Amino acid sequence: MAVNVWRRGLALPRAAWWLVAGRFLLFAMAAIPGVMMLRGGLTHNIGRSPWFADAPDPLPLQQFLSMSSQVPRQGVGMAMAAALFSLLIGWFLAAGLVDLLARGRRDGEPLSRQVGAAGSLGFLPFLRVALLGLAFHGSLAGGTAMVFERLVDHGYLAGWSGKTLSRDLFWMRIGVTLFAMHLVGVFAFWCRVVIVADKRRYVRRVIGLVLSLSWRAPLRGFAAHLFLGLLLTLADAWLIVAWRQSALPTDRWLAAWLLMLAVASVVWAWRLHAAVLLWTSSRFDDLRSVPDAPFGIVTWLRSRISRTAPQVAPVSWTDEPRP
Repeated sequence: MAVNVWRRGLALPRAAWWLVAGRFLLFAMAAIPGVMMLRGGLTHNIGRSPWFADAPDPLPLQQFLSMSSQVPRQGVGMAMAAALFSLLIGWFLAAGLVDLLARGRRDGEPLSRQVGAAGSLGFLPFLRVALLGLAFHGSLAGGTAMVFERLVDHGYLAGWSGKTLSRDLFWMRIGVTLFAMHLVGVFAFWCRVVIVADKRRYVRRVIGLVLSLSWRAPLRGFAAHLFLGLLLTLADAWLIVAWRQSALPTDRWLAAWLLMLAVASVVWAWRLHAAVLLWTSSRFDDLRSVPDAPFGIVTWLRSRISRTAPQVAPVSWTDEPRP
């Protein structure tokens, strides 16, 4: 069943390939100006610093990672604007693709209108999911930082080597943070799929459905998406480091980066199709039948308060004189 869902997920409808191509083009147009600006800033500012200019070639990884703190502000602003634009476009395209895969192409309606309608309906729930994921990620990042700070203090007292303290713990912390980030990302991914596939509005209901789905299908419903997300992130990181360390012309690495972006767009559609096929299968009909309604906690509290409140006899006003 697991392999069948992922194998069937590769058979995308023709309209879905238009969304894949649109995602690739929009993400490329959003990212290329920021990449070029960052490259120019690195060459003219950081590249002239003696600590970087006199370093051996290829650049040691420690010095490569320290470049992030000296990136020009203009490049950072452009990169952040491109990331925000890509996020919003990604929400609309994901909503449109899930709606297309779950319900099919609407007769007589342009694909752009179907994508816009699905994205508009899912925008506010997607925003709540993003804020919730950001809060979870912040909590996990803060907890990870606290644990590794205590590990460093313990290492100093225990006499650990400088290599262990400066390098091993550093990479271990990056790995744990990356894993936690993608864990939250997969959870948000499934929330978006369930919201659009069933046209739900209450995120608190969707959270319980996603947790139940992850418990009942841990491999094909959660671990496979986590593995693919980590694999693409590591591939992107390797490409960036190899680009900087290589002596090949920039145009070849730019072509490789565009190819990686195209592969990521295809994998994005593949994951969404596999998720829709799994969620709409008969195995999860009981979860899909759960009503899209609030839990009723506020209504229950109001009813309890009204029952325990003292009853006051109503006052009646009449024109008759008192005896």
